[in-house]
Amino acid sequence: MSNLNFCFKTPRQACEAVGELLKDKFNLARRPWNRFRPDNSAWWLVPSASLPHFKHSKYFFKWGDVQKQSILCGYYVEKGLDELVSEVYSSRKAKNLIMTPEWAWHKFLLNLNNGTIAEEVNKLALTVPQIEIVVDGGYVSEPTSFDPYQDKNFGWDMYNFFCDTAKGTITHGNIKREAFVLKLHSVKTLKDLTASVNELSKNEWLWLNVFIAFRVYIDTTQITEKDIALQQAGVLWENFLKYFAGFVV
Repeated sequence: MSNLNFCFKTPRQACEAVGELLKDKFNLARRPWNRFRPDNSAWWLVPSASLPHFKHSKYFFKWGDVQKQSILCGYYVEKGLDELVSEVYSSRKAKNLIMTPEWAWHKFLLNLNNGTIAEEVNKLALTVPQIEIVVDGGYVSEPTSFDPYQDKNFGWDMYNFFCDTAKGTITHGNIKREAFVLKLHSVKTLKDLTASVNELSKNEWLWLNVFIAFRVYIDTTQITEKDIALQQAGVLWENFLKYFAGFVV
């Protein structure tokens, strides 16, 4: 499958179309990153209506470039703070940031280490031209004032990788380093990335996000009518998103 142009003009439209397509199959709540600017915000499809939804892995839709000519769609999971720091920060807000056994991150690491996620990523070589993996994170020194969904222009590291599913190799795209904590320059394969994520997961104070995504391109000439949007949401589902259905918890 080559790159496709889609009728979706915003991440919200992509999220809503996929959510509508799956409403009778899965219990997924639609959530904006920034509820005050929903039409410009990134969006999630979360397997729970409860808030906050940090502990859940979910589908994610965000702008793919500054010019807003593409949208990244995919699977998103978060590592919160270790339970060891819960004794220090016991406020209600801080407790929401502490990982418990129910957090999806634990299942993600299990599937990452046993090769299950790599198997699904490798299947995508038949359906999508390129997989992008975005890893970002930073230290949380003061949980009572930390918001995982705040603007991270400062104090946050981000690596954008391009994965060649046929060769099993990874190349680096955009890199932003301000926390200088991730240190992923040596990653060249999925095996390297797995080892690095495992090592980073040991850091009790580190908040870490992993986003496995496929880029779709915005066709400004197409009208975002419901029937067309649902049809194209079906293309997204069949060619990408369905492979991660077992991981969205």
